[in-house]
Amino acid sequence: MGTIDMSLVFYLIAVAVSLYGFVLFLWWWKKVGAATDVYIYVSLLFGTNAFSDAVAAYSRYLRLNHPIDFVEFSTSCWWLLRRVPEIIVLIILVSRMTWRVHDAKNRERRGEILICK
Repeated sequence: MGTIDMSLVFYLIAVAVSLYGFVLFLWWWKKVGAATDVYIYVSLLFGTNAFSDAVAAYSRYLRLNHPIDFVEFSTSCWWLLRRVPEIIVLIILVSRMTWRVHDAKNRERRGEILICK
């Protein structure tokens, strides 16, 4: 019996936790019936992170057990584009939060709201 590959274990743990978070957030949306945009983006981030880590785990599995298939997989579009959905959601989330901070600061300057410090 060989040793346990901890990289693969960590990828699989990340996939499981991310999928759980994604399903939990989806369940909460269904229960409450609505969600803020930031809540939606964080939910999507869980889902895209699960996808990215699942592709990485599969790649790790191939590298350890099927090196020839790994070489082919590492040049495929799955490997190349695995992070694109996650990056898109991150850009949207950070942009939205930046806009909200900027908007809140402008409203505070106009005296419309008071931001606690």
